[in-house]
Amino acid sequence: MWFRDGLIMLMNKLKQDLKIALLQKNEAMKNAIRMIFGEIDRLGKRGATDEEIGGIAKKLIKSELIVLEYSNKDPEESIYIKTLEQYLPQMMSEAEIREWILTNIDTLPDQKIQVMGEIMKSLKGKADGAKVRKVLMEI
Repeated sequence: MWFRDGLIMLMNKLKQDLKIALLQKNEAMKNAIRMIFGEIDRLGKRGATDEEIGGIAKKLIKSELIVLEYSNKDPEESIYIKTLEQYLPQMMSEAEIREWILTNIDTLPDQKIQVMGEIMKSLKGKADGAKVRKVLMEI
């Protein structure tokens, strides 16, 4: 990934995707991207890191799922959610989590829960907590 002024390429991807949405007159994609930009503005920043953008997208997806649940609509059909999912961070697989734990953490059977916090701090935004816990209990 290319860094520029502390910002990562995802911000540039958002700008390019917005241009494409405008040219294609894709209202759902345009609205989703503008929601992300609106949340970035609320942070009081001109730009955001990949981690911040991923957090914003996750928050917007969560709120959209709640709205869809109340309106009895299928989330799988939501173009808004599909657009936002493009900006979520790529999560580690169970195999990658296992490899990371075995390489970086010296675990003992009775200390697994104590190291969970340390692992999650290191893998913040890269791994799902439930997956980490599952892998940790299997080791």
